[in-house]
Parts: sequence; structure tokens; C-alpha cells
Amino acid sequence: MNIFLRIKHWQLFLLSWGPLSLVFILLYTQPMVFANYFQLWLIIFLISLMNSFVWVWAVGRELQKRTLETHSKLFKIAFWIPFIYIWAFISFMLFNVFVRKVKSINVEIEMMVFIAIGVLSIICIIYGLVLIGRLLRTVELEKRPAWKDHILESVLMLFPPVGLWIVQPKLNKIIAGRKQ
Repeated sequence: MNIFLRIKHWQLFLLSWGPLSLVFILLYTQPMVFANYFQLWLIIFLISLMNSFVWVWAVGRELQKRTLETHSKLFKIAFWIPFIYIWAFISFMLFNVFVRKVKSINVEIEMMVFIAIGVLSIICIIYGLVLIGRLLRTVELEKRPAWKDHILESVLMLFPPVGLWIVQPKLNKIIAGRKQ
């Protein structure tokens, strides 16, 4: 997983957001092509999603190793809840469409459950990314930063397609052992 920490920002972007961008461009410009090859586009989407999750996991674990802070359990919970939720949601929808081939009987109940867990997942994602922003700044400053000291890194982590262009070079320097 450390390869995700060593690659350049543009390589990371192509791995995680390039295929995802392609899927969305085709969805909006060529909906019939998208519909005809839905399984292929779903696989590409899932690979992109997996690459994004692996990057967040690798960054979080590496930065926690380099600091004295112990947020390991909270980070793992904040990581795994959305990860499992997304895979369960996609699996459930695919099961309904391709296996059951019927509309759900309890749509309201299912949607309420998925919305409730989805809100929890969003909170976990925000917590995990802000934690990574703070840990990144902690490693850079070699002390626990105040909120104002890590707000930029935390905001950048919340917008990964843009943030990884700024955060990844910092991570490359940290991994290489150089100070900024």
C-alpha cells in the first residue's frame, strides 16, 4: 500500500479519479453506450473507488505511525463504516436489479435504513479526512497543531480530486524522509 504514498500526484489522480471521471463523462454524454456496457463501467467505478479508499487508508496509517497520537481505532471505524456501506449498498442494488428482478416491497424502509447509514458514513468520512489533515500537519510541524494550523490540509482532504494534487507532494517528501 505504500506505493500509493510514493507515486506522484498526477499518477494518483489517474488511478483514483481518472477512470471515475471517464465513467461520469460517458454517463452524461453517451447514456446508451453507458447502459449497454453497464457492468464494465460499474467495475471501472469500483476500481476507482477502491483506489481512493486504499489511498486514504495508506495515508492515515502511515501518518499515525509517524505521530504520537493514537486515533487508530477511531480512524479504523471511520474508514470501515463508509467502505462497508458503499459495498453493501451497491451489492444490494445489484441483487435487486439482476437477481430478484422485482421492485422492492419495502422501498421506504430500505431507503430509510440506507439514508441513516449513509449519513453516518458521511460523518465518518469527514472525521477520517479531517483527522488525516491534522495528522499531516502534525508530522510537518512535529507538534500537535491548533485548528487554524491544519484547516487548509483538512479542507484539501475533504476535496480529494483537488486536494491530492497538493497533499500528495507533501506526503512524498514525508515518506522520502525530507522535511519541508
